[in-house]
Amino acid sequence: MEVKGLNRRKPCLLWYLTIILLIFASLGGYAFQRKWFGFQGKSYASYESAVHRTGIGDELPGTLAGGRHALKENGIGPSCDLHASGVQSGALELNQVLYLPIVMAVRETRATRAIWVQGRAVSSRAEADQMLDRVVQGGFNTVLLWVGYGKVIYHSDILDTYYPGSYDPLAYVIEQAHARELQVQAWWQPGRVMDYIPFRNSHPDWDIAAIDGIPNDIHWLNFSLPEVKQFVGDVVLEIVQKYDVDGVHLDVVRFLGPTSALDCRDFFGPDEVPNTVQSVYQRLQAVAPNVQLTAAVISTKLGSSHLQHWDAWLAGGYIDYVMPMAYLSPSDNDKLEELVREWRNLSRFEAVVPGLSVVIDVADGGIPKTPGQLIAQLEICRLGGLAGFSIFDEGKITNELVNALALYP
Repeated sequence: MEVKGLNRRKPCLLWYLTIILLIFASLGGYAFQRKWFGFQGKSYASYESAVHRTGIGDELPGTLAGGRHALKENGIGPSCDLHASGVQSGALELNQVLYLPIVMAVRETRATRAIWVQGRAVSSRAEADQMLDRVVQGGFNTVLLWVGYGKVIYHSDILDTYYPGSYDPLAYVIEQAHARELQVQAWWQPGRVMDYIPFRNSHPDWDIAAIDGIPNDIHWLNFSLPEVKQFVGDVVLEIVQKYDVDGVHLDVVRFLGPTSALDCRDFFGPDEVPNTVQSVYQRLQAVAPNVQLTAAVISTKLGSSHLQHWDAWLAGGYIDYVMPMAYLSPSDNDKLEELVREWRNLSRFEAVVPGLSVVIDVADGGIPKTPGQLIAQLEICRLGGLAGFSIFDEGKITNELVNALALYP
């Protein structure tokens, strides 16, 4: 999937040389290196072998069948073995260094390698620099920087700010990220603005709790109101007009899911959130057509239980791409395969960028996934035809996972 403004770099001689090296490797690079470099390292297993041992192999059902063959057909070719090599210990073996240019060449065809970054990671300039260095180390090209909901980390004329002084985290991250050839999207959560009590008190009519029949202790932004649609668009436009962002990433742009206390489907229609997103996209196109509008979305049933209906956003062409939050345990890889098949039936399937978690269970903070477990899930998505990915999140990713992702094409 190719998206607006993705590549800041222009092709150069080194890029063409890496492509030639990639072709050469596919025709026998391993044998060449064994013969001419005399390397006797611990492992020269391909991604085929590494992924097969993590549980994908030929066991993928349906359209994902033949995993090992598909690895070859899709051009990953020789690479390091994540288990037998030094990736898990954080070391780079000689075989990994030799193949790193090949990985980088393959990566040029991957549109999005994003990572969600929490606001606490940019509390100071030093912390922001450290975060960005890790993002580069992991081979990512897009930072989704959390900017807040009812209160934000940037200087705003609409919302209160956490940083009223000279330090503006969003401005600093954009400057430093662009210097590292990274994109930055401002990750904003409009649905949660009512969690910020001063905002809620200033706009009580925008709270779903103001509606008869909804418990007064359940607070959420009412996307059905015209003034709320206007507000969401105003915040997005303020960001793109004041900052050199590459995109705005909407999150929690939906209603609450059904609970024993409330089912929002009893009070709101299916078009309210899609109409909000469409309005924002149209206004953004009129002001900054080269800035992306993306969104994190509910992965299952296209968000219908939350009245999100993001399939309508894709079909209507008023979102650049969506990131379904498929935060699944390795034991639920069969569910991930089902989701990939569901997404394949969508119009603009190429605009789906899967979001995967680095922990086994997001709900409890979780034990980190091993490199093999995360790569297995990435391969399920890639073999299903999905280009790119987004990782949740930078604050929980281990050094082992950073090193493994650095080698993943």
